[in-house]
This record gives sequence, structure tokens and C-alpha cells, in this order.
Amino acid sequence: MPNSKTFCIYPFMQTVVRTNGSMGVCCNIQSNVNVRTTNIYDFWNSDYINSFQQNILEGNKIKECENCYKSEELSGSSMRTKTLVDYKFFSEKTYIKLMDYYGYTNRKFPVRVEFHCGNLCNLKCLTCNPADSSAFLSEDKVLKITNYDQRNFSIDDDLLQNNINLCMKHEVDLLDLRGGESMLVPKVKRTLIDLPEHLCRNKTIRVQTNGTILDDTWKTIFQKFKVIEIMLSIDAYDTANTYIRYPADWSKIETSLEYFKSLSNCKLYINCTVSNLNFIILSDLLSWADRKNVYIHTSILTSPNYYKYTNMPSLLYEEAKNKLLPWLSKPQYSNLEKVIAAEPDDTKWKEFCKIITARDRYRNNNIFDIIPQFKEYWQCQDKITKVI
Repeated sequence: MPNSKTFCIYPFMQTVVRTNGSMGVCCNIQSNVNVRTTNIYDFWNSDYINSFQQNILEGNKIKECENCYKSEELSGSSMRTKTLVDYKFFSEKTYIKLMDYYGYTNRKFPVRVEFHCGNLCNLKCLTCNPADSSAFLSEDKVLKITNYDQRNFSIDDDLLQNNINLCMKHEVDLLDLRGGESMLVPKVKRTLIDLPEHLCRNKTIRVQTNGTILDDTWKTIFQKFKVIEIMLSIDAYDTANTYIRYPADWSKIETSLEYFKSLSNCKLYINCTVSNLNFIILSDLLSWADRKNVYIHTSILTSPNYYKYTNMPSLLYEEAKNKLLPWLSKPQYSNLEKVIAAEPDDTKWKEFCKIITARDRYRNNNIFDIIPQFKEYWQCQDKITKVI
């Protein structure tokens, strides 16, 4: 059995296509190979993948995997280690079973494909970036924060259609669509609605969505698949979510949630990114999800660092921790114990205040309407003012 300190199952089972077209074996890795010049099939059967797999089997550390190695040094866990737990990689027997199923030496197509179908999006979430939201990119240009070219994150319609069709015609078990907002991309909808049902009925489709785009076409698409997995991206409750994931319509999100809950073949969970924007009000979202009987998966934002959940004055941080303490008794939120064990570090607090002030002035928002506790600690030469 390969070295458990370096082994990862992802290089033997999946391909990830990012919004800039770069391909890799997981979302932490981007290679120099691009879907604009090589399709998923050819990438999977390339010398690059063969070499990657061989190095993994030999127990070698790989440069592209440094994010996981660093995470393991700091916290003892990473995406790699979590995957080993998810796939019960505990023994020689498990290893043989897994590798026999995934067929690492002869599989001609990945079992899973995570396809980020460009950055087209109707929201400009505060913690997002130009590569994942066209709306955010446009705002950044107006505010002169970045100068990315939208064309870098737009994948041609023919490439989308051809690669989705490749996935459906080969051995892929899971087609994982992300964005941007993948449910907003016209070619994705047209390609999926035109697929013959026999290509879909034994497959799983996973969609990461902000919950504001659901329409009748997507409802028809979902009926074709054996299993639907929905990752509903929500970072706060009600108007706070509208502020953070601007300008998300909360009523549409709740309508989408109820629809997905009504489907017998749907696996639904909420994906919440924990930052200093929602840490102090996270308990409100947990209470709402508890009432709705929906599981929340929490992930910790690490970039940009001025949005880290620890980046706030110590008294605010303690208030946020105390609000979360009652939730630690619930097994699904036990991971929060490690989260709140961290120490606050407000060295980027002033930068956070500056960024939020600029965004609020442009959007005619005010963070103090959402988190009034921040007002006392605000460090910005210009106080937030409403745009008249």
C-alpha cells in the first residue's frame, strides 16, 4: 500500500476544469494544460496524469500538492487527508478495493469531473474574486481594484458542449457543475436538456448554486438523473446573506430550498464559507438551517487574508465565539470547536474596513445595518456613508 502520508485518491479518479480553462486533478491544482487546447479525455490519458499517478504510488511528494502538505503541517488535516477518511482509506484491503474499482492503470476517463463552466454569475459576493464571478470582475474594474480580462474566464460554447458530452458518453459517475453560477450558462442548460435520458439515468449530477436561478428547464434536467446533489451556497441568514452575497434574493433561495427538499433523489446541503463577515452572525444561519432540517458544511476562508474569520478585534472575536459555543454539542458542528480555538489576529482589520467602506459606498450598502457591533471598532479615515 502506498505511503499514507502522501497518497491521495483524487489523481486516480477525477479531473477539475477551472473557469480559466486550466485542468488538474483537484481544485487545489492547476496545470499548464488548458481545456481550450486539450479535451478532458486527452488530458486524462496524457503523460502528465500518468507521471502524477506514478509519483503518488511511489510515495513521492509532488510540488502541485504543496497546499495540502502545508495545511497538514499547520492543522494536521487537509483536503487530501479528508478524502482518505471519506473513502475509508485505512488498510491494504481498502486500498486494493478502491484501486480495483477506479482502475488506475487502465481507466480511460475519470470517474468524476468537476467543471467550472466559466465565471458568468449574477452575484458579486464580497469574498469572491474575478475568476469566479463576472459581476464581481465588472465591479472591480469600476473600483480600479483589478484589471482582469473577462475573456480569460469565458469558455466557448462548443468546448462546453463537447466536454459535457464526453463526460456523459464515458464512464463518469459524477458530473459536478460549478461556476460562476453554472445554472446561468445558456449552453450548459441547452446541452443537458438535449441529452438522451439513457445517458443520464445511471449518473449523478452535482450543482453548486446560489439558489436564485432555478427555473422549469432545470427542473426538467434534474428529472433525467439518478441522483441530484445540490450544494447551496449560503453564507448568512436572510438580509445578511443578501449583503454578503450581493444582491442575492432570499425569497428565491428559500423557494429553491423547498423544491430541492421535495425531490426524493436529491442530496441537499448548504455550503457556508466562514469569514469575518459572518463569524459573529453565523449562529443565526445555523438556527435557520436547523429549523429547515438541512445540513450545513462549513469551510474556512483563507484568501484574501483580510476576510479571515480571525481578522477582527479580540472583543468582537470573543462575542462571536460565545455565540457558537451552544452549537458544539451537535455532532454535525463539532468541527467548529477547532475553529473557535484559534486566536484573533486583527493585523488586517484596517485593510478590511477600507475594502468594505469602498464596496459599501459603491453598492449603497452599510455593513453596520447587518453587523452593528462593528461600528465601534471601525478603522477607516472615511466613515461609511450612503450614496445619495
